[in-house]
Amino acid sequence: MFKKVLIVMVAVVIMIGCNKNGQDGQQEMPPPPVIVEKVTTENVRTKDSYVGKLDAAAQAAITARVSGFLEKILVKEGDFVKKGQVLFTIEKSQYQATVKQAEATLAQAKANANNSALQRERAKALLESDGISQSKYDDVVASDIASQASVASAQAALDTARLNLQYTEVASPIDGKVGLIAYNIGETVSASSGTIVQVIAPDPMYVLFSLSDRQLQELRSRYNDLMNDVSLEISFSSGIPYSEKGKINFIDNAVSSATDSIRIRGIISNPNGVLTSGQTVTVSITSNTEQAMVTVPQASVINDIGGKYVLIVDSEGKAQRQNVTVGALLGDGKQIITDGLKVDDTIIIDGVQKVQIGGVVTAMTKAEYDAMVQQQMQQQGK
Repeated sequence: MFKKVLIVMVAVVIMIGCNKNGQDGQQEMPPPPVIVEKVTTENVRTKDSYVGKLDAAAQAAITARVSGFLEKILVKEGDFVKKGQVLFTIEKSQYQATVKQAEATLAQAKANANNSALQRERAKALLESDGISQSKYDDVVASDIASQASVASAQAALDTARLNLQYTEVASPIDGKVGLIAYNIGETVSASSGTIVQVIAPDPMYVLFSLSDRQLQELRSRYNDLMNDVSLEISFSSGIPYSEKGKINFIDNAVSSATDSIRIRGIISNPNGVLTSGQTVTVSITSNTEQAMVTVPQASVINDIGGKYVLIVDSEGKAQRQNVTVGALLGDGKQIITDGLKVDDTIIIDGVQKVQIGGVVTAMTKAEYDAMVQQQMQQQGK
């Protein structure tokens, strides 16, 4: 077919030259020649990129749980601390005094309870010998029960006092890096003072990003299991890629009505502390195995207000618009097409500027077009 087209095009060129040299009448222009190729698939590792933000997998806002002036700061900003390590101390004297008072109150309550228990035993014996009335005995029993309750109350007060004394030593609940310290020694802190310091565990890190429902469904149509079939790769704002790979570990259970998107969370190791919570990064979802994907030359994809499209040549030899959904751009200048094209569709890869949608074109391969041009030049040389 293409050989016949080539012969026709050469004849057309010769006829046009003759018309220019000897005829002044109107000559109908032939269909514009365009270079085409058949749509094929390639085995590629797909990559889809989105904007994401890093967040610590574990972080703790350290606050005071009791009131008092800040007595000691035992760490420096930027230090790495272990879980349970004391970071600050709050003045202890008032809480130590409270513990001693609570211990004394408990001792007194226990003494009273012992005495009331003896009184109850005596009253019981007297009641059995008709030495006291039933009502008098009931009063003794009630007094004994009240004494036992006083012991329990005093014990609870002592437990609270001891707990508050423990709270004067402010410890980290996690392993992590100490941030900026908001208070100085001598300043008063309390539960209402807010965060004294943030401790952030640098490894691992979360990477958070959002997908539209359509994007998520498209990914799910390609992968059986987004948790295991893909890896996460990230690049910094400078474009430099990060060396470690991560994986998706959470997909939210609802689409946000505010953004019409769904939250995705990945996890990635950060052994050297290169990643920082709050950083904006480019997140790439990369397939773990190669997949057969439709690819076309990136230059054949056109973009306008209606979206991305290519021009295809239909069975009648006419150029038609075909809207497409694109995936990743491959390193060899090929564009992955995720929707809109099928294998063996004929697309125009060069000469689109001469084409009218719906108009007939003369479709050629690159080799045939180059041969036609060479033959034209030979004809003109003669």
